[in-house]
Order: sequence, then C-alpha cells, then structure tokens
Amino acid sequence: CYTCAISLTQAMAEGSLLALAELPASRSASRAFAAEIDNAEHSPAGVKPERHSHRIPAFQYCALGIWGLLLLLQYWVIRQVCKLGFPADCHDDRDIVRVMNDFQQLLFMGCMLAVLTGMTWRDRFYYIFNFRFPKPRGVAFLALFVLSGVG
Repeated sequence: CYTCAISLTQAMAEGSLLALAELPASRSASRAFAAEIDNAEHSPAGVKPERHSHRIPAFQYCALGIWGLLLLLQYWVIRQVCKLGFPADCHDDRDIVRVMNDFQQLLFMGCMLAVLTGMTWRDRFYYIFNFRFPKPRGVAFLALFVLSGVG
C-alpha cells in the first residue's frame, strides 16, 4: 500500500528498522495512518482540517469568475466598436455559431492565461486590482485591458 511504502522509505532514510514494526497491519489501520500523515503534512500547526474540507480557497473561483466577466466585457466593447466601423475589416453580422466559438476560445484561453499568470492568487489579484491611492493600478489595468482589443 502507498502508506506502507512511505513508512518504509522514511524508515530506510532514518536507517532504523524499528519503524517497520510500527507499520499498520490492517487496511483500516493503514487508512487511519495515511490520514494522520496527510493531516500532519498539510495542516498548519495546531489546526485540524475538517473531515470534508476543501483545500482550494473559494477566492480562486471568485477571481476566475471576475476574470471571465472582464473577458466578456472586453468582447462586448469590441463588438460595440465594430458596429461603429472600426477597424475597417470588422464584420458585425455574425451568426450564433461563430459567437459561441468566440466565447469558447476567449474563455478557455483567457482562464488558462489567468491561471498561468497567477491571477487567481489573492496577493496578485489585489495588486493588479488596486484602486486606492497613492498607486491605483486597477484603473490603468482595466483601461489597458478593455482597450487592448481595439485596433
């Protein structure tokens, strides 16, 4: 079992065969041992995770949702500018299949970009979307983001 292999590796690394005698004998004991190791490795000191807790913070999903809304806002702005005839090669008469294809490509690639650039991390998200003085980066970012598709 996986837990036994971890324990065996640890015992070999420590050079102690006494740890082998402490290996769990049954499958239920093995699961309890695995949970004990897992809790020790992934929980902060003194904090026990709940039995059905989720390790990914909800903030990451909110950040991806906000990012997706920004992508759709940019798509809408580009469609409105296209109705005005800018750029000259823009075609506003699009069927629903092409629009759905645009949404699929935009949201897939945009969310991959958000994950790869760390936009889902709380610190980076707050750094980019800072609207407070003396360094309101959020205004500049939103302006550049929305207007980057025009042209």
